[in-house]
Amino acid sequence: MISVKKDYKKRFFTSSLSIILISALFMLAPYPLFQPLFASIIAGIASLGIIEFNRLLRDKKIFLNYKFLIFLTFAFCFLVLITAHFTYLRSYLLLSIPISFMSLFFITFKNPKGSLDHIAYSILILVYLTLPMGLMVDIVYGITIPEGSATGLFWLAYLIIVGKSTDMIALFTGRAWGHKKLCPKVSPNKTVVGAIGGFIGASIVSGMIAWGAPLFLGKTFISVGQALILGIVIGCVAEVGDLLESLFKRDAKINESSNILPGLGGVLDVLDSLLLTTPVVWVAMRILS
Repeated sequence: MISVKKDYKKRFFTSSLSIILISALFMLAPYPLFQPLFASIIAGIASLGIIEFNRLLRDKKIFLNYKFLIFLTFAFCFLVLITAHFTYLRSYLLLSIPISFMSLFFITFKNPKGSLDHIAYSILILVYLTLPMGLMVDIVYGITIPEGSATGLFWLAYLIIVGKSTDMIALFTGRAWGHKKLCPKVSPNKTVVGAIGGFIGASIVSGMIAWGAPLFLGKTFISVGQALILGIVIGCVAEVGDLLESLFKRDAKINESSNILPGLGGVLDVLDSLLLTTPVVWVAMRILS
């Protein structure tokens, strides 16, 4: 009981500190001088996730050039930021994908041993981590309409709130009423009731945000009906993202990706529900904005 209380205290402290830091990040994000730092912070968070992923693979005797992947992550986030300001360059951003893949092929020529694993897992990390985190930068700065950064910050806040609400509501409903396991071999603690509660809760939270935006922000970003549907989609995708990260951990035979965030685990443990939902919100933002 004492250890459980300590765990909740750590989780509360880490969560509170994270909320304060994220709030400061949101307030400073619109300022032009802060934009490169914002992109660096997003890329830095992704880099911590890459380091954790590399540790998972190292236990399986698979060794990646993770420093090169971190370099590609920073390069992609800054390319997204640059093309957000120089929109005529956006079409060239797509070239960064084949160039990144080709560069992975070239660096394996020095040591062909294990090249198949190296290339496959490196591409997985770029798609699973680098791409969504780069899209977060584009969500904030990629809208060219007036007050674009304000619109982008709304969508980033929406992504984080709805995505993490799925986790929390699924946890509480699962513990309160859940009995039948959702996927016991991958995540023994997740239940069917918890999953249903998670995406229904995400839909409700999404609808509340859409309803409250005109009242508190003076602008309608998404209708309540659209938000209810989008919330269900985000909730379902967030659950898949959570299970996917659990799958990686089960394969590596660990419970948490790291202990860098006391009470919460590692960066991958926190980002699990956001990585797959980021492309969903990015597409929704592009359609609705």
